[in-house]
Amino acid sequence: MAELAPGIPDEPVRDLLAWLRKSKVRGFLIGGLAASLLGRPRYTRDVDALVFIDEKKWAAFLDQGRAFSFIPRIDDPVAYAHRVRVFLLRHEKSSLDFDLIVAGIPFEEEILSRVRKIKVGRSAYPVPTPEDFIILKAIANRPKDGRPRKSGAECRVSP
Repeated sequence: MAELAPGIPDEPVRDLLAWLRKSKVRGFLIGGLAASLLGRPRYTRDVDALVFIDEKKWAAFLDQGRAFSFIPRIDDPVAYAHRVRVFLLRHEKSSLDFDLIVAGIPFEEEILSRVRKIKVGRSAYPVPTPEDFIILKAIANRPKDGRPRKSGAECRVSP
């Protein structure tokens, strides 16, 4: 089985994209997998995606995910998503973890309009442009993504 990034087989990611299509949910890959597709391969422990889904449809969406081998990693994933806007899931067949971030700001909608597909083998994977990817990393504001140090050092955003 081919790998999209070190440690990430393509079947679970194809299952995610099939689930999104079947559920009529728009979305694209972000995180380490997108960094690998946009630049050079890098190790990542999970798959991250940004999804655009109405809050009223969250529970039904998660129920549909079971047909594609996606199960929640926590109890009451909808309540958790209401707090932090993330669905923590596991692809049961592969045991690979997925974090689906629920879009919530207008800029994310703009990014969606610029998403491109990167072909790997027979599959095409949706990713943001490199510029949008860098901005998403800056918005996430996580230390491992290059948040400025407390000393005020320059911000280094690394995909």
